[in-house]
Amino acid sequence: MGKYILAAIMICIFTGFIAPSLNAVEAHLTNNPWVRNMANEEVLIINAEDRFVETVPVIYDYARRFLDGYATVSLDGLEGVIDKSGNVIIPIEYAWVSYFSDGWAAAETVEGKYLYFDNFGNEVFSVGYDEAMVFSDGLAPVCLDGKWGFIDKSGNEVIAPKYDSTTGFCSGYAPVSIDCQWGFIDQNGNEVLPLKYDAVLCFEPNGYAWVMIGGLWGLVDVNGETVIPFTYRQATNFSEGLASVQFRDRWGFIDEAGNTIIPFIYEYAYIFEEGLAPVTMNGKWAFIGYLGNLIVPLEFASVSSSSGGLIVVEDNWVYTVIDKFGNPLLSGYYDAILGFNDGMTPVISEGKWGFIQDLAYTGPQTQSYDGNSVLVISGPQTAQNNNEGDLLSRVISFAAGVIAAFVIGSTFMVVLRRLRVRKTHRLEAIC
Repeated sequence: MGKYILAAIMICIFTGFIAPSLNAVEAHLTNNPWVRNMANEEVLIINAEDRFVETVPVIYDYARRFLDGYATVSLDGLEGVIDKSGNVIIPIEYAWVSYFSDGWAAAETVEGKYLYFDNFGNEVFSVGYDEAMVFSDGLAPVCLDGKWGFIDKSGNEVIAPKYDSTTGFCSGYAPVSIDCQWGFIDQNGNEVLPLKYDAVLCFEPNGYAWVMIGGLWGLVDVNGETVIPFTYRQATNFSEGLASVQFRDRWGFIDEAGNTIIPFIYEYAYIFEEGLAPVTMNGKWAFIGYLGNLIVPLEFASVSSSSGGLIVVEDNWVYTVIDKFGNPLLSGYYDAILGFNDGMTPVISEGKWGFIQDLAYTGPQTQSYDGNSVLVISGPQTAQNNNEGDLLSRVISFAAGVIAAFVIGSTFMVVLRRLRVRKTHRLEAIC
């Protein structure tokens, strides 16, 4: 009798746990508008007239994305800055112009002179250094005779040029290097972490920084104490509470305590933005949520990050704007669409660059992983609640299945015994 009950239990496990999981995958695919449209070869609805407007004409040789309301554009080999209406803020007459940071932008003249502009396009001052970068945390890196130091917003030299390289200040500290060894200094030039690391990332607001020793990355605090062991081949800064890291040859996600939140199964994984992270498997891109649940299907050659609830996906050189639910919004208007930021995205048509604006943009859709938060895909319930309800229903189904297994097994054995008795009586009668 035991083996029949065991078989019945295995059937119940399949119907209670495995089959619902397969059904959930199938439901995700059939309920995803993008997949449905592609499968049925439906014509994508383009509503550019209603939502997307070409606010900056497609006339430039090159353009960078908007940041804090401004974007760098290029014409005839020279650069300048425009606002979201296409107005020129910094004249297009410089060899190089940075993005705005701390309210200022750096620029290099065609003669090699460096100067700074405020966000009204006014020249603030020029500097007598060989190179100059943007301000952050009130200080800007400057280079003289191949060595880097820092100036303040009055143009005063605060930290003398003596470092081989730097990336500027972030969260109060600046990565600096001498002889290919990296460490950190504070805004007074004091060495906070010794220059002993092979590579570093910027300090984060949480007070931690990724550093590399011997080809492996770990997380340290401002005292140099190890927070997360040196385990990973590559790492990104934390975003929305999670960091994408590479363990051996696969990528996954960890939290700030080093706990694995999403397993290491991806060929590459980028940071979370607005509750979505781009990942690749078998050379195709998709988007996942905080639980590793598939939000946008795994079938694109390239994707942008999520910004203002919009994503740009590309397949077979066709660029399409979709929302984070997978609904296609715009396709076929431009040769390329790079990805939204500040409600704007660079577009390319016949080799020229311009911008389109999302009129529905109201700001970043901030979200952060807190151990329980999950991206809401559809309906009034969160995915977590749906998963809890789904798990409860499976447990109930399993329990009911076990009870049913005993009943079915017992009944089957009773019937089998009766058949055996009849067979025995029949053989006795024949003999």
